[in-house]
Amino acid sequence: MSDFFSKYAVLLIVLFLIRVILSIVIASFAKKKGKSFALFFVLTLLFSAVVGILVLLISVSMNNNRVEYEPKSTSADEIRKYKMLLDSGAITQEEYEEKKKQLLGM
Repeated sequence: MSDFFSKYAVLLIVLFLIRVILSIVIASFAKKKGKSFALFFVLTLLFSAVVGILVLLISVSMNNNRVEYEPKSTSADEIRKYKMLLDSGAITQEEYEEKKKQLLGM
């Protein structure tokens, strides 16, 4: 987790400053309406922290559920592999023909 903070320290500081500025702006509007500046400042700051944590948790959850794509090997690919084995002498012609028939479904 400390790697995360060292890697994104500047971004985290900038995001915190944006939260503070946003809280000041919202609290200023509340003060103009006759509400408590401090109350709205704290509530906005806390609310933005909760939203940030939820976004982070959802993002981590989505990254953990990511499925890596592995291209599926086709019959032609398999036949090519067996042809290379035949050419290198690792298998006999009969073994190659038998595997080829099996892969082609004959």
